[in-house]
Amino acid sequence: MKIRMNRLCNIDGRIKPENDATIPVLDRGFLFGDSVCEVVRTHRGRLLQLDAHIARLKASAARVLIDVPITDEKLQQRIEETVELAGNDETYVRLIVTRGVSSAPVIDPDYTLSAPSVIVIVRPMLERPQTVMSCGSSAWLVDVRRNHPDALDPAIKSGNYLNNILALNEARKHNADVALLLNSAGCLTEAATANVFLVQEGKLRTPSLAAGIVAGITRRVVAQRAQAEGYTVEEADLTAEDARSADEIFLTCTTQSIAPITRLDGELVGSGRPGLVTLRIAERYEAWCDELVGWAGAPALN
Repeated sequence: MKIRMNRLCNIDGRIKPENDATIPVLDRGFLFGDSVCEVVRTHRGRLLQLDAHIARLKASAARVLIDVPITDEKLQQRIEETVELAGNDETYVRLIVTRGVSSAPVIDPDYTLSAPSVIVIVRPMLERPQTVMSCGSSAWLVDVRRNHPDALDPAIKSGNYLNNILALNEARKHNADVALLLNSAGCLTEAATANVFLVQEGKLRTPSLAAGIVAGITRRVVAQRAQAEGYTVEEADLTAEDARSADEIFLTCTTQSIAPITRLDGELVGSGRPGLVTLRIAERYEAWCDELVGWAGAPALN
């Protein structure tokens, strides 16, 4: 009989309990953040948008010249096997591909000895506090600027999160839950680990990809499905003032789905409660996810 353990790591095809999983100290992902990553989750026990996440992982890897050493089908098999063995009701999955192990702690990629390493981390999906939807979260427009695309393009989901961490550290100094970053031109980009939407006069407005953001998979679902249901959705160059004057603000990401922001820079956003548009999008998003995973109990989407 298989022993189910809800926190597992699959390292190059070998599954171990999380506490027993190790990588070499000379792995370039550990040494230099020389890696790419993705976060996937289940919805009603089924992996949500896995193909899209694998495609984005491969695109990030290509941008940094890492050759993912296994096929998409093999990667999907490893993910599914690890998720099934963990046996969680809902599952968080983190995918990491590092360039491999170096012969010395030297930044030059030519020192890489091994093939890239493929790591799948599986954990129970944490339930977010009910207050996230009932009360919303606070955000701060931080002074830390988003990486310039000509330096380290934010569209690449790499293992180097220092820009995001510095931004979040600054937000926490102001007792805010979320950091919102501007780019070097002063345009709104995204949160540390989420895309952002502003609601202005009923319209959904989100920074364009050209602002220097991750091409969020949840962001894309919300934009496409909301537009199909009659909302006006705009990609635009948005400013800090646009954010401060928004009627509503919400974030989109894999782990949080839809997350309302009700305070910005210490001031109320709109009424200071999650807005009607945000709540409606959050409700519809659950139904959209039901459809995406092929859940038999999904209601018809009008």
